[in-house]
Amino acid sequence: MVGFDIADNMIRVCHSKYGERDSVELMLADIEHLPLNPNSFDAALAIDMLVYVSDTSRKVCLENMVNLVSLGGIIIVEVKMSVPPMLSI
Repeated sequence: MVGFDIADNMIRVCHSKYGERDSVELMLADIEHLPLNPNSFDAALAIDMLVYVSDTSRKVCLENMVNLVSLGGIIIVEVKMSVPPMLSI
C-alpha cells in the first residue's frame, strides 16, 4: 500500500499510525505531479482531498487517479458535503 499527501504533517501522523508495517509506504507527494508509474495500482482511495484543490487541479487529480489504476481497478473518492470558507465550488 502506498500513501501520500502534500502536507508533511499528515505524513508524520500517518507514519505514527501505520509506518511500522512492511506493506505500507508513505511519501510526500503532490497528486498533480506523482512520482509513480501509470497502471501501478489495483485501487485508489481519495479521502477529503478534492474539496481542497481548485477546479482545474481537481480535474488533473482525477485524471491522475485514473492513470494510476490498472484497467478494471477501483477508484473510491470521498467528497465532503460542506465547503471550507476559503473555497467556492
